[in-house]
Amino acid sequence: MRQGVKCLVYGKAGAGKTTLGATAPKPFFISAEGGLLSLSRFNLPYTQIKTVTDLNNVLQWALFNPQARQFETIVIDSVSEVAETVLTNSKKTVKDGRLAYGDMQEKMAEVIRAYRDLPGFNVVMTAKMEYVKDDATGVMLNMASMPGKNLTRDLPYFFDEVFKLDIGVTTDGTNRKFRYLLTEPDFTNDAKDRSGRLAPMEEPHLGKLFAKINGQTN
Repeated sequence: MRQGVKCLVYGKAGAGKTTLGATAPKPFFISAEGGLLSLSRFNLPYTQIKTVTDLNNVLQWALFNPQARQFETIVIDSVSEVAETVLTNSKKTVKDGRLAYGDMQEKMAEVIRAYRDLPGFNVVMTAKMEYVKDDATGVMLNMASMPGKNLTRDLPYFFDEVFKLDIGVTTDGTNRKFRYLLTEPDFTNDAKDRSGRLAPMEEPHLGKLFAKINGQTN
């Protein structure tokens, strides 16, 4: 059984992370956000989750329900919102704030690994963006954001592919805005492509990117 591409995509609010997920091959959305209005025109299947238990139930469905095989990509939109929901629930049962963060981090690390290792599917996790200090270099970088410093630091290490969704402006005098995926790190942004098959900047289309990563196109 194929392993699938597992990637993390982060960016500013409004950059189009949810819409980007719609470009993945046969996607099924897991939403922790208030709604999917930006996807309404695509009429894509999704479920909304409120707890880690909900997320684990979807995981079991993907693993064992034959109906899940009609999809090729699981999109979690967004993993930042999932973690914030888990933290809120932890604070209701764990009075010590530090312990609540520890409980959230442990639960999220477990569920992120489980989805990352999900066989037979591509998995895309979107995340909010935060400007934070890289502990290894001391440099300030735009990175995927999670509640808690430790989880923000550790999140990129779960994935072979980490992309920043950004908006650029053409330099030909037209000043047209365009969206792109940054796949390599630079002085201010975290990103990586362990496949070695992507250009530093790519068209924001996950189906095309996955084909390149799998060696199916140049």
